[in-house]
Amino acid sequence: MSEKFKWAAEYADLGWYIVVCHGANGKVCTCRLGKDCATPGKHPVLGAWQSKSTTDEDELADWYDGEKNRNIGVQLGEKSGIIDIEFDSDQGRRSAERYGLDKVYTPTFTSKRSTHRIFKYDSRLPQQAVVHLDGLEIRIGGGGNGAQSIMPPSSHASGASYAWVEGMSHSEVEPAEIPRELMVAIANIAAEGCAGGSKKPAMSIVHTKAGEGDRHHSLVRMAAFQCIKMLNPHDPEEQQIVLLQLHAINQTQCVPPKPREEVDTIFNSQLRWAISERIKSGIETDDEKTDAVKKKFSDKTSDAPAQNKAFTSTGLEFRDGEWFPGEWKLTVIHGDPPEYVLRIPIYRTADGREGKVIAEVNLNAETYRSSAKVAQAILEATHNVIVDAVPEEWAVMWNGRGKRRNEPAIRGLKAKLMDTAAEEAATPENCRFVMVAGWLLDVLTAVPKPDDEDDEIREPDVTGYPAWVRGPDGAWELWFGWSRAWEIVDRGRRKLEDSDRLRCKKILEAATGGKLPSSRGPGEGGRSRRFTRFCEEHMLALERIAMGEMQGSTTNIAHAGQGGVAQKSLEKWKSGFDDVSR
Repeated sequence: MSEKFKWAAEYADLGWYIVVCHGANGKVCTCRLGKDCATPGKHPVLGAWQSKSTTDEDELADWYDGEKNRNIGVQLGEKSGIIDIEFDSDQGRRSAERYGLDKVYTPTFTSKRSTHRIFKYDSRLPQQAVVHLDGLEIRIGGGGNGAQSIMPPSSHASGASYAWVEGMSHSEVEPAEIPRELMVAIANIAAEGCAGGSKKPAMSIVHTKAGEGDRHHSLVRMAAFQCIKMLNPHDPEEQQIVLLQLHAINQTQCVPPKPREEVDTIFNSQLRWAISERIKSGIETDDEKTDAVKKKFSDKTSDAPAQNKAFTSTGLEFRDGEWFPGEWKLTVIHGDPPEYVLRIPIYRTADGREGKVIAEVNLNAETYRSSAKVAQAILEATHNVIVDAVPEEWAVMWNGRGKRRNEPAIRGLKAKLMDTAAEEAATPENCRFVMVAGWLLDVLTAVPKPDDEDDEIREPDVTGYPAWVRGPDGAWELWFGWSRAWEIVDRGRRKLEDSDRLRCKKILEAATGGKLPSSRGPGEGGRSRRFTRFCEEHMLALERIAMGEMQGSTTNIAHAGQGGVAQKSLEKWKSGFDDVSR
């Protein structure tokens, strides 16, 4: 059994319910988001994990079978009978001493900078997942969402491991009661209805600095306060005003400032909350007041320093009366056909977790030119980002507009993105003629080439299927009906286009320096038919095209490396030739 299983089983023996969590390879999470995961190695593998946590050893053995990089989580609260009090700042350590936590002998472990202290669950605790109190994060595990903590010896994203403090592990000491002073403080927070542990109003951060233990909660409360009173929370320009204010407060009032991406995540989370709350309360938007807000703040928005740019919830930027790409990035891949990869930020993943992730939207030329098709592609790629809530406005944002009386023309996002687009050379995988050549090679190499010593007299297949035949010079040639070969290619999931066959033929002829040889032979029903004849030169040329090593007759593309379209076929065919110089 794996080491992780043994630890998980020990915790389960204590009655602690195990939550299987993704592991971390450095800052790369083992979940599907990988390096883009906002909480690498800290979130559950299973949805609805609150009801799926277990103490069953058979299930734990399946979760931690040794082949999977997974971390061990323990569900907190009444179910496991424990809570976790975490602190990682000087303020948190002072608060721990103030409430007498430093005098209590209870299981304690560390994770990078944080200290975690395990206490017994108390039924008098508020039904909340987490309570913040003067730099302490009190993970209670109550409420609908619950809470879980990653336990030793799990892997931290920093590269370190969670580890028990010597002499204070789960096997050396039992969880202690929560100190009375701390219970009173938690009860006061609950009575005041302030889960953040601060008795000050949300705007107090404007006048008072926030340290490491208070930064996150202070920004959350400020963002919630500003978003809930927005005149129109759906208005991207007003969104940008609020986000710009939040970034300014983070830079001036938070010590040290939080990373910009974390502030963006806080804003987007609270914006969604505010929109949801307004809908529940039946609050309507006021277009006239919204226009007034735009006018009031337009100068401040346009004069914002470049290094402090703020963006709307979609990552776009509004400046000087125009929309700019902001955090949107475009990469042009010079393939065959060309491909356009649009990268945009999203702040809510399919499993509902918060955190900034970059989504890739793959577009072709036709889609890129259409605002409606781009909006559809973005929605399909992100699942929840809608850029065309007002289709007419989105069409202007994407396409731009011509000159109007007293107003200059405005270039759209599709042109502005192209101004700074990254360029990537084509690879065999994104050149269509390479892929099509690979398909044809698959068909032609399905028939093994006979040995040179084979004296059997072979005839062309009357149906036009590929067959090896002795040529006039005694060498083996592959005879096949050109149309019949493409019929075979077109079977299954391959989708040929009208120009594929002709283009492949022209590229082959350019590679071999002449027309493809052909001869007539017996066909079905006693009629003759035309057969294309491939000798070793043609097969090698087709191989090189399928591997991306040839230049097309109309496209100057030089490729490096090897493609995988027909690798198995190539190996099978190569085995039929001896001492072929490559």
